[in-house]
Amino acid sequence: MASLGVRSQVGRCRYEVVGTDLLNAESDLEKLAEQLRAGTVKDVKTLDVKFAHIDRALAHHHLLLVKAVIQRPRADNIPTAARDLDRLAYHFERSFTYSGQKPSPEQAQAIADAQKLSKEIETTNAIPGTAGPALALIEKQVVAAEVAATP
Repeated sequence: MASLGVRSQVGRCRYEVVGTDLLNAESDLEKLAEQLRAGTVKDVKTLDVKFAHIDRALAHHHLLLVKAVIQRPRADNIPTAARDLDRLAYHFERSFTYSGQKPSPEQAQAIADAQKLSKEIETTNAIPGTAGPALALIEKQVVAAEVAATP
């Protein structure tokens, strides 16, 4: 079932590298489901590592979607940017929960900034002038977390 959520985002993806990562994540989820049914997963850590990776990939995916809207905002895609920012914050924060780590102060600030920007866009139905710089700081933390988690 979780793979359906990932699959729905693959359809929205516009970036090959992230799309490939999401497709691989979907495949990993299907394999994990089979292993769970077969009783071959012996350690919750196995699941947590995969889920953390998937959440980082989804956070990056939502980040790229928001960047596209900010570069070319239209009245009909502004609400989508607010939702994608909210999903970015959700998945980025949850990736730390699954990894058993706490976000650094900078990462926690990126999560808070994404949530704040999401609410601001949702409330005003407009992209504020501060969105670009704020998103650049958020992106720095999301990408750094992906790089740090790569073996």
